[in-house]
Amino acid sequence: MVEPDTLMPSETHATAQDGRFDPVAAMMQARDKMLAEAQETWDSIQAMEASPERVRMEAEFSRTSAELLSATQADPFFRDHATIAEPGDDLFANLTLSSLQHVREGLGADDPRVGKITRTLDDLRDALTSAFSKDPEVVAQMGTAPEELAGYVLQGAHSLAQAAMWRARAESLDEESSARLTVVLEKGHRIVDGVAVPRDLAEHLALDQLLTVDKHHQLADVPAIEALVDRMAGALSNGDLAKVFAGDRTPPQDEIRDPAVRAAVAAELKNEADVVAGHGPREGETVEAYQAMRTRVKLNWRQSGRQTTCADTGGPAAASPNVRLRLIRRFHMIFSFPFPGAENSRTTTPAPSCVVYLVSEHCDYTEICRAFDPLRE
Repeated sequence: MVEPDTLMPSETHATAQDGRFDPVAAMMQARDKMLAEAQETWDSIQAMEASPERVRMEAEFSRTSAELLSATQADPFFRDHATIAEPGDDLFANLTLSSLQHVREGLGADDPRVGKITRTLDDLRDALTSAFSKDPEVVAQMGTAPEELAGYVLQGAHSLAQAAMWRARAESLDEESSARLTVVLEKGHRIVDGVAVPRDLAEHLALDQLLTVDKHHQLADVPAIEALVDRMAGALSNGDLAKVFAGDRTPPQDEIRDPAVRAAVAAELKNEADVVAGHGPREGETVEAYQAMRTRVKLNWRQSGRQTTCADTGGPAAASPNVRLRLIRRFHMIFSFPFPGAENSRTTTPAPSCVVYLVSEHCDYTEICRAFDPLRE
């Protein structure tokens, strides 16, 4: 069993290059130690003389392993740290910020859009830090600092454990301090709401948000979709807008390539026009139909075997013989390896950086999806 002070700083635990305690390295060391001891126990069982006792010990080892695995997965502590909180339970949840993080993580390191997102987040960090510094006393009462609070807000989405901790900090304030905190956070919200998303990232953010939110989430409350609605309202001609208002979803196709995002934007344009035309208040449409549409589109791409355009490179992906499928499968262990943080991932589709590499080997994206079917299924 791990001792109570396993994750506390000590000379025996991992430290960063600057000498500070590294909690991630410490957790990895604790995991490695447990696995090494388990392997040693198994090897000791195998070193026993052949006997019914060894059979019994092997069975006992398997039973204990299953119990440990189940207990770890069900343990509230780890579960709450591995589960993303619902927006309603997270004081600092923000779809735009979490999508910027998701999209940046999915792009290749050399993609120029990574730099755009980083600069956008850095500018936001400076602005938020400045805003939170206006009332350092109430920030200190929260047990934090302006720089830390800005970094926390920029994450956009947080675990259940994180959300509960920060909510408890806020609830511990007295009435006056709570009111001051509200003022500080409102300034932060205005800064975040005013962020200018680079134009070539708008569709990426819209798709991420469309697929990230719960299926019952209101379409009108998806910020990246609404941003595209505003953009299309100004970009489309009156004739094209009239087609959209009549139910035609094709006019925005030159501006929005993803069918699900395009359909969602067209639907919102029509819905808003209906309200303006006085057709009465409408029932709020949810994202469920467009999430299902995206699933069908991906399925059709895989089944059709036709050439597609890789969204990460903007260039056509050439058709490829089966030998390239073998190349793809050769790398499947790399792509399916559970990197740190993978437990919070919302998709098992190959990362765009992997797709870029494979497309550089002249692989069709459709073939990549087909090759990874066994991993996703």
